[in-house]
Amino acid sequence: MDESMSDSYFYSKDKSKIYYKNIKSLDFSKSWNYEWEEVPANAKFFKVMEGGFGKDGKHIFFGSKIIKNVDYDTFRKVEDSDNFIDKNNFFVGDKIIPNINPEEVIFDTKNNKISYRGKVWNWQTEAFDVVEKK
Repeated sequence: MDESMSDSYFYSKDKSKIYYKNIKSLDFSKSWNYEWEEVPANAKFFKVMEGGFGKDGKHIFFGSKIIKNVDYDTFRKVEDSDNFIDKNNFFVGDKIIPNINPEEVIFDTKNNKISYRGKVWNWQTEAFDVVEKK
């Protein structure tokens, strides 16, 4: 396990198990309010990825949860972005955003925007919304 990545993304190894530090509050002044959750991973093959993700020889994890319906071999971080895709899906954390061709998603890191077929990702609604032209 990459210790430098682990320190940043809350994974820890104890003998043959992997644990994830799940902070219970988004208020960082209360970061002491957390629980260690066991990750159902093979500790021998576990690697920490960026963005709170991890992987072992068979599964991709977000925090302590296995992500379902992910293509293990093509799951990757989008260059110059905090987002992940596989050959079939666009991910926001552990959520798969349905009906999106990941090859058509445009990541505009300069303006911190994600767009798809003329629509822009709305972080509040967790959907691509039509942008009104002025």
